[in-house]
Amino acid sequence: LDGLSLGVNVAYQFGTIVNDTYIISTSQSLFEQVVQVRDWDVTLGLQYAYQMNKHRFGVGFTYSPKKDFHGKSWAIKYDVSGDSKPDTINEIRLRPEGYARPNAFAFGLNYVYNRSLMVEADFALQQWGKVNFPGISYHNKGSQVVEHLYQANFADRYKAGVGVQYIPRERGSFLQRIAYRLGGSYTRDYIMVGDNNVREYTLGCGFGLPTMAQKTMINIGFEWKHRQAYPASLVSENYYSITLSINYKEMAFWKDKIR
Repeated sequence: LDGLSLGVNVAYQFGTIVNDTYIISTSQSLFEQVVQVRDWDVTLGLQYAYQMNKHRFGVGFTYSPKKDFHGKSWAIKYDVSGDSKPDTINEIRLRPEGYARPNAFAFGLNYVYNRSLMVEADFALQQWGKVNFPGISYHNKGSQVVEHLYQANFADRYKAGVGVQYIPRERGSFLQRIAYRLGGSYTRDYIMVGDNNVREYTLGCGFGLPTMAQKTMINIGFEWKHRQAYPASLVSENYYSITLSINYKEMAFWKDKIR
């Protein structure tokens, strides 16, 4: 409606989270907590675009409301040093215990000049610091191993990113029709270990290669990602990735008519 678009995305999510804890005493034990999620999810979106001569401005916003998880969680005790069978203990339902996914917001800006230069910026926030997510903990107390529920220490997760795409000439030679892309992002993760969390930096570049068909494009991307614990440098990781995709935009089922 006059450049305004509204949307909703409804999904069913399912999966399992496994957390292992080793306890070494007179006998070695492994405690494994399993969180099994079976639940629906919804995301709402709003987008507005405005065209002014050769300039096109766009703004977008998405919101995913806080929601209690449905599913169950249980713990399994393994006697690593012995031959005893695994013992399943402390099975609970997620809903009464308050397991939840937080409010999530995302906001983005887009600018296009003459269908040649495009600049985008995005910011996303997930309020993990405001949700309950109990874990099952085990520790030695004298000669006994004691189990209890505890509140996992989470922080709000946020991510900011910016990207640029440039096409020299939409109807020029092959090299002029290539989409040249460059972007980067910064993320603070939600998992806390003591007072430390993980911060992530990415830098990527890519090319959109035109084909004989007018709108179909082959995309190649290269990305470097650095993950670092902060403020104490507990762990540092570097990743390098290559991606390949195809955007297929053709009238595949259009019937030609003889007139």
